[in-house]
Amino acid sequence: MRAVHYAAVCVLAGWLIGCASTGTLPPANSGNSESEPAVQAFPASPRSVSLVTPPLIPQAYAEGRLLLGANAVQQGFTFNVRAEDHRLRFQPTGLPAGPTTPPYAYAVFSFDLSEYSGPQSISLEWEAELAAAPGAADYFIGLGNFSADRWDWFGGAEIADGGIQPDNFADYVSAQDRLVVAVVLTAETEPLLTAVTVGNRWVLGEVDLTKMYAPPTPAELTSVEDYRASRNPAEQDYVVEYQDYDEDGFHTLIISYTVDELTLYGTARIPPWGSKDRFAILVYGHGGSAGSTINDFSFLDLLINDDEVRDNYILVVPTFRGEPLYAFDQGIFYSESGSAVADSDADDALALVDCIVNHFSEADEDRIIAMGISRGSRMAQTAALRNYGVAGVVDFYGLTDYWVPSAQTSLATSLEAALGGEDQGTTIAQLLDGSITVWDYRAALAMASPAYFAEQMPQIQIHHGVLDPLVSIEHGDRLAGILASLPEANYVYYRYAEGTHNTGTLPGCGVFLRDFLLGYLDVD
Repeated sequence: MRAVHYAAVCVLAGWLIGCASTGTLPPANSGNSESEPAVQAFPASPRSVSLVTPPLIPQAYAEGRLLLGANAVQQGFTFNVRAEDHRLRFQPTGLPAGPTTPPYAYAVFSFDLSEYSGPQSISLEWEAELAAAPGAADYFIGLGNFSADRWDWFGGAEIADGGIQPDNFADYVSAQDRLVVAVVLTAETEPLLTAVTVGNRWVLGEVDLTKMYAPPTPAELTSVEDYRASRNPAEQDYVVEYQDYDEDGFHTLIISYTVDELTLYGTARIPPWGSKDRFAILVYGHGGSAGSTINDFSFLDLLINDDEVRDNYILVVPTFRGEPLYAFDQGIFYSESGSAVADSDADDALALVDCIVNHFSEADEDRIIAMGISRGSRMAQTAALRNYGVAGVVDFYGLTDYWVPSAQTSLATSLEAALGGEDQGTTIAQLLDGSITVWDYRAALAMASPAYFAEQMPQIQIHHGVLDPLVSIEHGDRLAGILASLPEANYVYYRYAEGTHNTGTLPGCGVFLRDFLLGYLDVD
């Protein structure tokens, strides 16, 4: 396919130089004759656009990938376009039409092709039910040509069924594996763009995984933040079910309390003395769903192996809803069910911390450290994102982003097994029968993915083994990669070449953890 190389589309925007001559954008198949109006750079060179692309998510499947208009759009590179949920509404009539200023609207999109090997095609999907789709003559698709650092434009008859197939895809991929696509509307309509797709769609049964794994939209992330802001995991119905003092004076308690009208249990250990009048708090989240034990205190003592930490930290261990607390001679205490792992774990932990802060004056609410292993690590990160006063986080091989390729593969495997007749649980069945929509599922993914809120994270120490068979190293890499892009981020990432899903395979991790915790003992 031949593309006419227009260096610009004449639009009025802060970063776009105005058109010096009259006329509208010529059709892309008309040739580049002297009679065409002179146009300026649109909107800047493709290379400069790719340099400001935020960290993107490589998608593992080969069939194609999709970025939705409202979330893949490159920030700062839109004009007369606004987000409506997971769609983009183009509103070219916002610019008064005239002989030198025809109506325009445009958006520029960024793709990460680092793991892409699918078809060399790009297509648009317009919302047909809510607004009329534009005709092929009413819009243009521009590709950033990195070899020449220019924009190549396709339009009119070159757009077949809403898409294009460039002759040489390699010209449009930067050295950083970025592809930038511009969509320019030139008609006085207000269509809704729902998708820009590279390659073919990835669909299993009736589940559109291409749409499922488009990165979360700003609206989806804002919804998560609004929900968290509405939560108030405060002490309620506090009861000491059991307490004991050991020979060294450490005070161990089993506490019951209420969250969401559910009775939950947790344990705490309070030192008899310390270097200060008040103790820092370490709230610990266990891995898996088998519950917790009073022996969790012993596990932490062995891992940290430092008397100064032991003497100066209150340890708090929640038993998440639906799980048992094993208290040996005291029996088993069951937290009532109603689990919503993605976010309720943080509620359960913070409400237990609130019990300790309210009933023990020696607890310092300004020095709360949240630590977790695997599932518990997500609790620790989420608790910190609540703005509850968590000063630091320790993440041991936690899940941070449900959009990473291994998470996509996991869902696809479950869907394929279910389509083959294997029982994969209620959620998979509901996805396939449509009672859970892609958008419902995406909301849950966003809630369970702390990486997208990394700019709100306090100081964090991350530990992850490269050989982890349960939580892929992609999760540690993803969180650390985003933090690395944030100038104000305070983090350290320990990546263990031989590490698996066990702290015993992470050499030196206890020393790193101890040093991290000791740092909070010097804070007034």
